[in-house]
Amino acid sequence: MQLEIEVKLRVKNKVSLVKKILALGAKPAGQKHIIDTYYSPAKGPSFVTNSSPKLRIRYDKLHNHTSLDFHLPRGLWGGQEMEVDVADVKMMKLIFQKLGFKIESIVDNQRTKYQWRQFNFDLDQVKGVGTFLEIEWMNPKSAQKAVVEIKKLMKQIGFTEKDLEKKRYWQMCLLK
Repeated sequence: MQLEIEVKLRVKNKVSLVKKILALGAKPAGQKHIIDTYYSPAKGPSFVTNSSPKLRIRYDKLHNHTSLDFHLPRGLWGGQEMEVDVADVKMMKLIFQKLGFKIESIVDNQRTKYQWRQFNFDLDQVKGVGTFLEIEWMNPKSAQKAVVEIKKLMKQIGFTEKDLEKKRYWQMCLLK
């Protein structure tokens, strides 16, 4: 189980942002084409609220890798994630269907990753929604310190707290 502290920022100028990230000393860390399918039980509480848990099947088309992820949100800045690899995405989806889960949202995301010190930068192009930067720190010793450091980093690359995007990708895809 991992603790992640992260923010999401709407990107206005992708080329300028990449230059700023690289100027920090960040290094390219790969690309992914992620298809996230979010599920809720057919009966009982929906998982499509900010405070509810998230259950998703994540398929990375570029690397032909699938995982089942369970996310417990912890406010705007953090959450706990549990993840397990899935060998057969079609079978996993069939199991969810047979158990009575329903698809809530599908997110199609082209991701370019950068890494600098303890920070991960995910530059995301979400189909039908826009371009975003996620800055995250995985498993910090102090969540409060991580928030402070991420805020400093945001400012350093030209963002303010007004630029924070509070909606999750699955929410934005539901609203489009």
